Amino acid sequence: MKKIISITMILLLLLGQVVSASGTYNEKAYFDVVSLGIFEGDENGDLRLEDPLTRAEFAAIMTRVLRCDDLAEAFKDVAAIFSDVSEEDWFSGYISAVCANGLMRGVSDTSFEPNSYVTYEQAVKTIVCALGYGVVAERLGGYPDGYLTQGTKLGLTKNVKNTTPFTRENVMQLIYNALDVEMLVMTIGGKSEYEIEEGKTLRNMYLSPSADVQVIKNEGIVTANNDTYLNNANSKLERDEVEIDDVVYKVGNTNAYHFIGQKIEYYAMDDGAERTLISVKSARKNIVKSIDVADLITTSLTEVSYEENGKIQNENIEGAKIVRNGRLVLVPNISDMDVKQGDLKLIDNNDDNVYDVVFVTDWKTVKVKDVKEETVEFERGSLFNGSKFLHINLDDNDENVHFVLKNSEGESIKPSDIEKDSILSISADKDKKFYTIISNKVSVEGIVTTITEEYVELGDKKLPVYIGDTFDFGPGDAIVAYLDFKGHLVAFKEQEQSENYAYVLGINAKGGLKNEFQLKMVVGSNVEFIYDKNKQDLDDTNLIPAVNCKNSEINVLDVADKVTVDGNSLKTADEKQSVIVPGLYMYELNDEGEIRKLESATFSGGGSSMSYNPYDKTFAKNSFRTPFAINEKTVVICLPTNGDASDEDYFVPLKIKNSDANPTFFAEGYDYDAETKKVKALIFYDVMRKSDVLTINTDSSSIGMVEKSTTVLDENKEPVQNIKIATKSGTFEYNINEVLGRNDNLKDLKCGDLIYYEVDLSGKLSSAQVIRSFAESSEAFDETEELYGNITSVEYDELHLESGNLVAKVTADTSKGVISVDIPQRNVPPIFIYNKESKTVEIGSISEVYPRGSEDYFYALMPASASGTAKACVFVR
Repeated sequence: MKKIISITMILLLLLGQVVSASGTYNEKAYFDVVSLGIFEGDENGDLRLEDPLTRAEFAAIMTRVLRCDDLAEAFKDVAAIFSDVSEEDWFSGYISAVCANGLMRGVSDTSFEPNSYVTYEQAVKTIVCALGYGVVAERLGGYPDGYLTQGTKLGLTKNVKNTTPFTRENVMQLIYNALDVEMLVMTIGGKSEYEIEEGKTLRNMYLSPSADVQVIKNEGIVTANNDTYLNNANSKLERDEVEIDDVVYKVGNTNAYHFIGQKIEYYAMDDGAERTLISVKSARKNIVKSIDVADLITTSLTEVSYEENGKIQNENIEGAKIVRNGRLVLVPNISDMDVKQGDLKLIDNNDDNVYDVVFVTDWKTVKVKDVKEETVEFERGSLFNGSKFLHINLDDNDENVHFVLKNSEGESIKPSDIEKDSILSISADKDKKFYTIISNKVSVEGIVTTITEEYVELGDKKLPVYIGDTFDFGPGDAIVAYLDFKGHLVAFKEQEQSENYAYVLGINAKGGLKNEFQLKMVVGSNVEFIYDKNKQDLDDTNLIPAVNCKNSEINVLDVADKVTVDGNSLKTADEKQSVIVPGLYMYELNDEGEIRKLESATFSGGGSSMSYNPYDKTFAKNSFRTPFAINEKTVVICLPTNGDASDEDYFVPLKIKNSDANPTFFAEGYDYDAETKKVKALIFYDVMRKSDVLTINTDSSSIGMVEKSTTVLDENKEPVQNIKIATKSGTFEYNINEVLGRNDNLKDLKCGDLIYYEVDLSGKLSSAQVIRSFAESSEAFDETEELYGNITSVEYDELHLESGNLVAKVTADTSKGVISVDIPQRNVPPIFIYNKESKTVEIGSISEVYPRGSEDYFYALMPASASGTAKACVFVR
């Protein structure tokens, strides 16, 4: 039945068939059957060629084979003649159509078995009938042998396997074999009832110009796309168009864009207004060879020599068109064949062993520092065309400069998609009118182990490099390597890591046969940026930026027999004694833990009376002193200005903050980085006395109540005292930082002790002062500093006379008489509940403060002045 195909229907059937198949199959059969819309993929685009085919699916395919979709549509809502086919089934119209055409039958008069798999015999029989040869097959014996015999004569079964179940791949091959078989048709008034009609084939039915939309099958050379042309420049070619032998086609959903220079086979449809490609594939006559720059030996305008599998190959390119960086070179010279970071692509599109087109791509790589709208800024030292900026305008209306911007996956992106620290590979024609840019954001971190002209080993990774590229790093350096889209190392930076800095306090000889030397060294730690809360004004919500500084250890280390100091090898005792002087060094140890290398740190700036900007983390002073910055990687070493400092004093933590009026500091920076403005090492000088640290400052120390004191093992499996303290913010545990003779009282802390306490920068409890121990039954309380008794009344929302804050005025009956105290209702002080029987501590709230009878005692740490409010409260039960 002849059918007039609408543009809409053919678009649905043919355009954009994105399909895939696993295993091996006849690629030519696949190309034709899918291009003609006979086979369609599933929702994922998969043809599932290895799967069997149901009778219902086969009926749908045969409907498309004979272009009977309109008949199937007409039958869709008509009651089916089979009991197992409902008009609601998706396949009802297809089954009715093939049965009406006599192509298929039911397995009985009432049953079609739509979900049974089609067999080899059924498929051959149906296609024989579709070609008009059913009458001949019946004369040869009918079903199945007569149809199989006739199918073999027609060549339908060539390369078809009689499998059980019969697969979709075999059905595809059957249909492909049938496409060019001339059909048998009934004659009118002739000598024979049937005769073969010359030129009438299934393929020609699809390619017939009598349809609303003509389907074209052809081959030709892709001569231009929107970026590149081989013959004549066509400024009107859109991004979704290509030229095939100078005829314009829409690319549709094909990848025809990438076949520039190649001969292709293609299907297209022509609706009279424009031609749109349905499918494309490389023609058999094409020879395409890609040659990476690493394999190139020599290039000229007539020959390319390169290495392949250890052998030297020569390719003839005499007379070839040269396309360099996307643009045809009208009058090429030898420099147009130069490649440093790219490749050559040779195309022979007529099978004469002479390459017709040579694509030369040479990339320039730059590292991205920042992107602002359409302008990309490169890192220091990265330039393109002498500039550290590139404006990327993707506007199609700009006919002067054209950009193609993609990621490493080949997907088109916008300038805003380019990330900081990406590597851009840029190719541009000599007129700087056409740019191809590929962005890649891949980096590898590690320690450099090997460097050759061809690669760099970074840990267990071997990264290729371009011949001639050199990098300022060596074995043992820790770097971040940045890769281009081809995986080559093209840029790097040293990993930001803390150096091994130490301050040498002194050198002494151990004596003995080896006359060994030792160095006493202070080892620092990384600076720690913190924010302090304003303890003097709890209503102040501002946080004060500060820097914590502390030394990590004091070491006495042996010096190796051969030690290198500032690049000079020292061997004798006199050399070591005279060269190694007190000062700041970077140091390295050998496997025995001996000092094998010292490098003097370079003084960068600073001194006394330096001011600190905590927001920009910078030190500055006068114009004659170089300002410098610090960061988390800066190593700080604290040195005491008090001459009587002991080893213990070196562990006093120091703090840098600018909360006081015009504070100044004694700070020196070392090993300045001119690009980042930061120093790698900082020496901070101040008075350092352990005894001062252990003295509790009751105005700034924290208040808590001891919940438990136990002995635990520290990280070195050594027993240490652990104190569990309940605070206003929750319950915390601290190991004791024991200083013999200075804070022995920490070991005596017990449950029920209300304390002032301080924690050092290592997170250990360094000092504590017991305010009151409720584990003891002492009745002696100082009514000027403490209140202890039964609550008799509470007045909430009272206005504090001095501060103007709302308070709860608590009155208690104490042994000294009736005493009152104010408790802030917003910045509530710590409130604890201590149970004397169970020896437990809980954290309370302002809601707990009310009269509870004579069994519940209330304690308040009284204000230091009449204008103050309670600093802590305890309920004793």
